[in-house]
Amino acid sequence: MSAPPTIPDHDLIAVVGRGSYGEVWLARNVLGTLRAIKVVRRGEFRSAKPFEREFAGIQRFEPVSRSHEGLMDILQVGRHDAEGYFYSVMELADDANATGETSGFPTADASVEHYVPRTLATELARRKRLPPEECYELFHRLAEALAHLHAEGLVHRDIKPSNIIFVRGIPKFADIGLVSGAGETGSYVGTEGFIPPEGSGSAAADIYSLGKVLYETSTGKDRLEFPTLPDDANLAEQAGLLELNAVIVKACANDPTQRHASAAQLATDLGELRAGRSIKAQRRVERRRQQARMLILPLLAVTVLLPIVIYATNRLGQHPVSTAGGIPAVPTAATDLLAQARRLRVEAQPGWRSAALESLTRAAAIQPSAELRQEAIHVLAGADLRPLPWSPPESAAPLLFDFARDRYATADRNGVVIFRSLRDYAELWRNDREIGPVERFLSFSGDGHWLILLDQAGHFRFRRCDPGTGAWSWTNRRADGGHASLNSDGSVALFTRPEDEIVLARTENMAEQRLVDLPGHSLKSAWAPDDHAVAVLVESPPALVEISPAGEVRRQTRLPGSPVALAWLRDSSAILVAGQSQVWLVRPGSGPEMWLPELSGIRSMDLDETGQLLALVTGDQLEVYDLRGKRLHARTPAVAERVALSTTGRRIVTYAPGGTHASLWEFGLAHDVVAWVDQLPPGGNSLAVDREGVRYPISPKGPPLLLPVPSKPTEARLMSETQQLYVRLADGTVQCWNLTRLRERLESFGLGWASTGP
Repeated sequence: MSAPPTIPDHDLIAVVGRGSYGEVWLARNVLGTLRAIKVVRRGEFRSAKPFEREFAGIQRFEPVSRSHEGLMDILQVGRHDAEGYFYSVMELADDANATGETSGFPTADASVEHYVPRTLATELARRKRLPPEECYELFHRLAEALAHLHAEGLVHRDIKPSNIIFVRGIPKFADIGLVSGAGETGSYVGTEGFIPPEGSGSAAADIYSLGKVLYETSTGKDRLEFPTLPDDANLAEQAGLLELNAVIVKACANDPTQRHASAAQLATDLGELRAGRSIKAQRRVERRRQQARMLILPLLAVTVLLPIVIYATNRLGQHPVSTAGGIPAVPTAATDLLAQARRLRVEAQPGWRSAALESLTRAAAIQPSAELRQEAIHVLAGADLRPLPWSPPESAAPLLFDFARDRYATADRNGVVIFRSLRDYAELWRNDREIGPVERFLSFSGDGHWLILLDQAGHFRFRRCDPGTGAWSWTNRRADGGHASLNSDGSVALFTRPEDEIVLARTENMAEQRLVDLPGHSLKSAWAPDDHAVAVLVESPPALVEISPAGEVRRQTRLPGSPVALAWLRDSSAILVAGQSQVWLVRPGSGPEMWLPELSGIRSMDLDETGQLLALVTGDQLEVYDLRGKRLHARTPAVAERVALSTTGRRIVTYAPGGTHASLWEFGLAHDVVAWVDQLPPGGNSLAVDREGVRYPISPKGPPLLLPVPSKPTEARLMSETQQLYVRLADGTVQCWNLTRLRERLESFGLGWASTGP
């Protein structure tokens, strides 16, 4: 056996799983929390291709993993090429040996000697099969999670019982090493019996695999015995099995066109069963309607339509009537859904983008068309801010989000600090020491181990938490209306003094301090992501001061107006500074450069770690801008004093004045399809442009795709090798369309380029 790998900040306990693509370790992190760590070794493969394929799956899945409760969370990824392996730190499955359905989540204090991950495979080994009602609930959740994965342009490719885990009783898709971009069809990676005839690598193939898992779970039979049903079920089970069988047979059809058009449609069928409605009855009604239409339509054509056609032909001078572009008319239901999607896009109310894509997916299941495909492109190019439900148990208490670790900090009236899950508000841990009422939380360190808060007595408190031992350390410093910040690992703190001074100190020993004189009263501070400097805003005269970690003033930059907020670019190369009505970019060795003019009442701003998004609170609005294109993506009403973005920018929190209430938002934009870049690259093939955008031909006969742009384009170049289309706009900014990803996204909605016809 190979030597145990070295995983930073984790102690490996035991191997709890093995497979063709790696080993899974039970581990404990520095906070005492149990985790699962998958290790994939290059030496286990004859060639580098499957090794790199597994790593590529992790790369694709990691940003998406925390966006749906039905997907296993990837918390950390690392790679050691010199030692020949990479690893991924994941949330831990429940213990299959524990009693009860949801009480098996192992804790740091529990014995881990006999831990076995709870998967659907272990459930079936113990129970043989699950009753129909339990299958309705379980697979409705899984189908919704799969629909979410497909909506992100990804497919799983290896769905089977052992790759479905339970975390606090919630089923999740796991073992995502084979995850790939949709459209990589024809591959037979996966597990025999769960792979459809056409191979894996598509949304339709995933639906087939999940159908086979549903078959095994509901019947207790091997997937190779499909479609036989058990003969030992009681009458109640038989009725439920027959309803499930109607869903399974459709999902597992050998012809992909006969399966559910999307995982969302599969979820809808399971939702009907969950609500007590009959799928079999619905199918009978639909078949009767189709038979009636087959009998009635010919009669109507003869008795009604033919005279009308003859009359219209005579009126038009013997010219036959045809549809525009030769595209057959779309059924009325699909037309209504298309109109609904267009109306949602034009009205652009919060949540419009998700609703529009859902309408288009439903319309594509009825009849895909070029019109639907074109509207889907318009929707994908749009952005949206959708409010998310947020109802913590504390109705009015100080709080602070920590998106990277899916938690938030809050406090009771006595000053006991509590950490809760962002997903279900479950308490993760607390400090039993009462420190007095908390005024507000200020920030976490980058690694999440340190926290700054301000108590109602006016003191800063820098706090380190170790939930494994319950040990806490506190340091009190008088705030006097100032500010404080921490470097990435929390080892160095910066805080203000009553005079025009700031203090740099080691958090483990506050006696080690360095005083830094400033030219005026300081307002805000922020550490560079690489910790090479800390930037401080000075009120009067308005200036930006950069200080080294040793306390040396490196430079001062005069600002053209009063500053209110600042944020470092993620590569630590420059700083964005917000005034009350403008945003400036400050680079080393140069003065402030106007970045966004003519804003109103800026209060707060934040950047995501991708370097693409900037969120601003202006007056009573939340606004999201593209950092490179300098364009407004979305705006929605929000009365707030502070804003923070998640790592990927998919979630945003706005804090109400006082920091005791928060609103949670989901930001929707296909970053992987259309993004802003620094410049137009040389070479490539020129494409025609017009006022609406760029027309990209996808076939010699059919109409081209219209790729919409936010303003008049002046030039477009297609890089055939990479399938990227670059568009320069009249203001000099450049947009990049990833045509491969666009095609994959469209196919996930049932609107592939080939499926809609010419």
